[in-house]
Amino acid sequence: MSEKIKTEKCQEYLQYRFTPEELKEKGLAMAQSTIEADNLEGQKKSVMSDFKVKIEAAQLQVNINARHIRDGFWFRNIDCEKVHDYATGTVSTFRTDTGECVKSRQMRPDERQQTIFRLAGAPEAESAE
Repeated sequence: MSEKIKTEKCQEYLQYRFTPEELKEKGLAMAQSTIEADNLEGQKKSVMSDFKVKIEAAQLQVNINARHIRDGFWFRNIDCEKVHDYATGTVSTFRTDTGECVKSRQMRPDERQQTIFRLAGAPEAESAE
């Protein structure tokens, strides 16, 4: 070899053309990546939907509590006692927790009819109304 030419090994960053086999492998890898990305996107939507439901439920509770604080009350079933006063011809409903009269009305004709036991002063079995 001539002493005027020197050769050495090196690497350069250059374009490389894929072989048909390599392109086929790349295509299969891309298809797999696409399927995986779609699956992850579906999972993301599902999780976001779940969180949306949870957030809406929490917001509903916030709204209910805010309304209770603002109004200072809410409606629920309260134990009461109906009193049929035959002397005045009225039926009054009293709360058992506070004793407050919540409504009073005139007796209906069928309520004015007393049984023989009531007229005689005998205790009558309580009726469910």
